[in-house]
Amino acid sequence: MKDILIKSFIDIGEAMLECGSEVYRTEDSIHRMCKAYGAVHCDVYALTNIIQVTVQTPEDDIITQIRYVRGNSTNFDRLIRLNSLCRFITAERPSQPEISRRFQEIMNLPDPPRWRRFLAAAMIMGGFTVFFGGTLVDGAIGAAIGLLIALLDIFLGKVENNEFVYNFEMAFVIGAAALGAWNVFPVLKPGMIIVGSIMLLISALGFTNGIRCIFRGNFMSGSVKMLHALVGAFAIASGIAVAMMLISYPTHFSTHVNANNAVYQLLSTTIGCMGLLIWQKLRGVRVIACAGLGAFLAWGTELIAMQYGASAFYATMIASVFTAFFSDIMARWNRMPATIFLTSCMFALIPGANLYNFMNGILVRDSAFALSNCVTMLKIALAIALGFIVMNIIKKYVLMIQKLLRGEKIPDPKHTPWL
Repeated sequence: MKDILIKSFIDIGEAMLECGSEVYRTEDSIHRMCKAYGAVHCDVYALTNIIQVTVQTPEDDIITQIRYVRGNSTNFDRLIRLNSLCRFITAERPSQPEISRRFQEIMNLPDPPRWRRFLAAAMIMGGFTVFFGGTLVDGAIGAAIGLLIALLDIFLGKVENNEFVYNFEMAFVIGAAALGAWNVFPVLKPGMIIVGSIMLLISALGFTNGIRCIFRGNFMSGSVKMLHALVGAFAIASGIAVAMMLISYPTHFSTHVNANNAVYQLLSTTIGCMGLLIWQKLRGVRVIACAGLGAFLAWGTELIAMQYGASAFYATMIASVFTAFFSDIMARWNRMPATIFLTSCMFALIPGANLYNFMNGILVRDSAFALSNCVTMLKIALAIALGFIVMNIIKKYVLMIQKLLRGEKIPDPKHTPWL
């Protein structure tokens, strides 16, 4: 095994991280590729911004390579193709030039048409504005702001590398547009519009995944993700706060899901979650439709659980178990990483509004408001993580029993399945 071959594997892992892959999946993919080419021993360690690989070759040489991952731009279409490339490499063991050729083909594929970004931003912001309690008119204003944000993203995406500044500027535009519209049309609910709109920026999914990583034993990776989510939320809250100081608005606001109309909740979250996948450059009508169905069913599961007396914590946990189960089925059916379906199906469950309100409460020095939202945020994130863990335990032991009944060897618990 040569240095150049390991470099190719790290190139793939780096691209996977940049496209939105989980850390553990990236580690597992590199490990499998190294073992497929005869590595006697292989240690892979990754964070969101670094990959380290140490390989012992059949000739007893020790090769160590470290890569700093500089960027992060979610691209699910590219992630699917990279995942397929990993499968091809482990199954066929092609030459290093062939690996490089296929890898470059994937990296050089053009992005989806720009109009999809505008459509996605309008779906996300309009959908979640209604989801958080806004009227259909508020949703239309949110969708219009989404078009503005998509236009601004074309410029900022090229010139702004600092994510804190990017989130601050985007949030300021969202706040200014929503509050400006409210000053012209006082019947609007600017709080709903703002919180629905910032779902495009909020990192509550990263915060929840950080807790999942900690439960997996990846304490460093989990801590980095949670800190990254908090810093992002602070940037968003700061941008909104500056807009509030410049444009008249009475006070900070909290958000509550529109509990009066379950149909609005289900339809709006489906539209918003489908828009999220389009924003993240996923192609394929069938896959996006499957993810939208998953979001509809996940939120429906939570509503049913709460209808039968479950607390918000247990309702979210039940919905998370269902989401993990549904995502696993869809991933196997479509031969794609499960993270694509998990991301969209669980998006309505994540405590995005609470994360924003927590940082907003800190900015306005309302400790009771901040503490209340912090506790709620932690409870919901914990419920989601526990739901996924429950599903993983069930899946692991079902797989183990099936293997034993067929007389096969029990799989190595150190490595996760491909999907």
